[in-house]
Amino acid sequence: MTGATYHVLSVPLRPEFAELRQPPDMEQPWLIDKGEPYAALAPKAGLTCAMDVDRKGQKLDDFVFNALRWLIVSERVRAVLAQEPGVETLPLHILDRKKKPVAAPYFFVHPTGPEDCVDVKRSEIMWSNMEPTRAHTIKRLVLDPSRIPTARALFRIKTKPLVTIVRSDLVERLKQTGATGYRLLELDSRVLL
Repeated sequence: MTGATYHVLSVPLRPEFAELRQPPDMEQPWLIDKGEPYAALAPKAGLTCAMDVDRKGQKLDDFVFNALRWLIVSERVRAVLAQEPGVETLPLHILDRKKKPVAAPYFFVHPTGPEDCVDVKRSEIMWSNMEPTRAHTIKRLVLDPSRIPTARALFRIKTKPLVTIVRSDLVERLKQTGATGYRLLELDSRVLL
């Protein structure tokens, strides 16, 4: 897309808001990290995840902080992101600190098929000793736009699949909904991913 810019989509942890520390119970969770489709394996009733009982914060926002750095979002955000190609949305039931389901619906948004689009020469990457093709830490992230499919406005990067990238036109659509609870990190600048 001509003139488009990309950002890292991040969800900050804030004191008054809930954190989901434990992953939901699911079969073959490694498929998520690989970017493989997961909808066929997900329980029909949806995934379930509980708030961290050690945190005082219990408020939920449109984007929910979680230890896995997955996209856990409200219905209004899901409605926008679900329109993107290569994106699965799965119902996710959040339990409060008393293990009671929260009333508002939430969803796990899973961009499938991580894109191999990192400009490794211009990025600052510390590689994993366990998996040499995976980044352990990224201090500067630079993408090669020519390796990003034009249809992808939301995707994860193959070098570090926990990092989610969002295109500027999709950011504008999110802003139009009034969505809160996320921040954008600039590419080609100092980051710690």
